[in-house]
Amino acid sequence: MEHPHPLQLFEADENNKIILNPDVLKILKSANIKNKKVCVYSIAGVFREGKSFLLNFLVHYFKNENEENWLQTKKTLTKAFPFRPGFERETVGVLMWSEIFTTKRANGDEVAVIILDTQGTFDHKTASAEYTAFFALSVLVSSVQMYNLKDEINMDHLKALQLFSGYGKMFTNSSSEQPFQKLVFVVRDWKYDHEYPLGAEGGTKYLETVFKKQKLSNKEELLEIQQSIEENFEEVKCFVLPHPGKAVTGVDFQGHFKDVSKDFLKHAQDLVETLVSPQNLVVKNVNNEEISAEGLANLLETLSLSFEDGKRPDVADIFIVVAEFHWDVLTTKCVTMYKELLKSCKSEKQAEQNKQKVLEEFQKSRKMGNKLLQRVKENQLINELEELFQKYQNNQSFLGKMATDARIYVMAAVVLITSINYRKWTKVLLKNTLNINKKYFKKMVVDTLSQVIANVIESFGKTEKRKKKSVRKSSDEDEETTKSDKRKKKSSKKKSDRDEENTVLQKKEEKIGGRGELMSQSLKFLQVDDLINFLRMLLKA
Repeated sequence: MEHPHPLQLFEADENNKIILNPDVLKILKSANIKNKKVCVYSIAGVFREGKSFLLNFLVHYFKNENEENWLQTKKTLTKAFPFRPGFERETVGVLMWSEIFTTKRANGDEVAVIILDTQGTFDHKTASAEYTAFFALSVLVSSVQMYNLKDEINMDHLKALQLFSGYGKMFTNSSSEQPFQKLVFVVRDWKYDHEYPLGAEGGTKYLETVFKKQKLSNKEELLEIQQSIEENFEEVKCFVLPHPGKAVTGVDFQGHFKDVSKDFLKHAQDLVETLVSPQNLVVKNVNNEEISAEGLANLLETLSLSFEDGKRPDVADIFIVVAEFHWDVLTTKCVTMYKELLKSCKSEKQAEQNKQKVLEEFQKSRKMGNKLLQRVKENQLINELEELFQKYQNNQSFLGKMATDARIYVMAAVVLITSINYRKWTKVLLKNTLNINKKYFKKMVVDTLSQVIANVIESFGKTEKRKKKSVRKSSDEDEETTKSDKRKKKSSKKKSDRDEENTVLQKKEEKIGGRGELMSQSLKFLQVDDLINFLRMLLKA
């Protein structure tokens, strides 16, 4: 088994074209993961300020989740994502830890946990547009986005979030729902614990102060940034952490807990447990639908379209393909809804009403992208719904013919039961069975007719036995009333003839019985589809 390691989400192929890493898709679509709902934790922020180091605490938790003291069960922090002190960047692009963890939500459902690391902003080797695009990818994919900052939240930090104001404007209706889920500011090396205590409590108060100052400043840019954050994230939190200790920033640090500040360890533990506790787990959703690991793979494949022609990621292109994905998810949801409604429809009128109901549901959902894209996707849905409606109409006509044929067939069976000329009607029944077999007989009718056949065979057998008994009785009386040798010889000859006749009748009985058994068995293999609708129409017929 391959050792867990960081995987590049997007990488360059032999032609230097940016592509989605196929290993990532393989992991997300693996049989044991693909159907599980996913929680995606990602971290972003300024480069060289300890993002990867902090993210390793999250990996360490899931590796030791079942231990009583998960943090210090081992003497060394799990080194999942590489970290080191220095000026040069460590993380490039977006990385995914190849090991997918599983944990349970408060309701007991098991979910998959995916952990992402993101290239830092403001490094000296990457253009602003490129690292901003990677940040956008991180936020679009994650259900919980951590934003790692040092000392305080300042204007430069918040400007990186301004790009989402443009994304928010892509939603053209008045829906109050936010496109992103949870944003957590993690402020490191906190020096103001006398005003705002370490941890979640101090972080919450500090964030309120930051936003309050922005509102009081009356500066349009600050107000726009704050508005963009509030409009685009369902939940915004802040957590402040102390400095991890001088040893951690040294070149010789190997991740030993003994070298990390106890105060930092305490609050890092609180942060992780706050993020991953069962009641706080946030499952990734798209268009208000929780998605599975396979759904996440589909989202990543859609995002990879923004890198076509070998170009580097661009925020505008990313938003466009995400808008496409948004509509595709919504369309699939509506089509699935209509299929379910059709199962309980009792008439074409009801099917038509349900079609309009689904279309209205689509039209009142959150709109994303320009009006042209909306019209294209709506027309696409209308066509798909109409195809399903036409199929339903055809099925109704089909079932009507089934009911007619079935009624004729059952009538033939009734005639068979009441007919003395059973051999003739057995042939009729067999002939009809062969015809119906190629068509559309239903399970309940099959079972009923099988029983009918069994009853006919049983009745036939009893009739023949009575005939034989009657013949024997008549023979005995003849023998008693005559004493002449001539009559005895004649009687003896009759007996021989009767024995021969009985043998012939027995063979006929076995032959017919065999046919009946064969017919009864063959009926059981008739295909069953739409049983409920068929029975309903059969009763009407």
